[in-house]
Amino acid sequence: MKALKSNCIFGIVIGLLIVAAGLYLAFGFSGSYIGNDSGTAEFGADFYTYQYRATRNAATNVENLGLFTRDVAQFGFRAGGLVVAGLGLAISCLFAVKLEEAKHREELAARAGGNPGVPAYSVPGGIPQGNPCDNGMAFQQNPTDFGQNV
Repeated sequence: MKALKSNCIFGIVIGLLIVAAGLYLAFGFSGSYIGNDSGTAEFGADFYTYQYRATRNAATNVENLGLFTRDVAQFGFRAGGLVVAGLGLAISCLFAVKLEEAKHREELAARAGGNPGVPAYSVPGGIPQGNPCDNGMAFQQNPTDFGQNV
């Protein structure tokens, strides 16, 4: 029982660490891209001015592409970080539920006097008997009734 409890606590801690890593990925990481502005220039011959203008436009397009890629990457990190944080939270909750079930089983065993041979439903406050949805109707299970009420 102690091993199960320690495993559950370890799972909760690992889940919380995953949540922290996901939140850092989503909100703490900031990628950067800085483009260079080539400025304007004019030359004595129109040919060089037109060539420079075309080169500057290409450089501006590459810079815009870099800025767009940065924005997409930041969105990806945010979304991925939130997914990782959600998975970490789910892991923590799963192990918290398992820990609570282990505590409940231990409590039932203590009520039964520490005798593991006593069924939990015979202990007051143990597992409730019957199905709360069957409105008092009992279902008899045998190989010949094929799931019908008998």
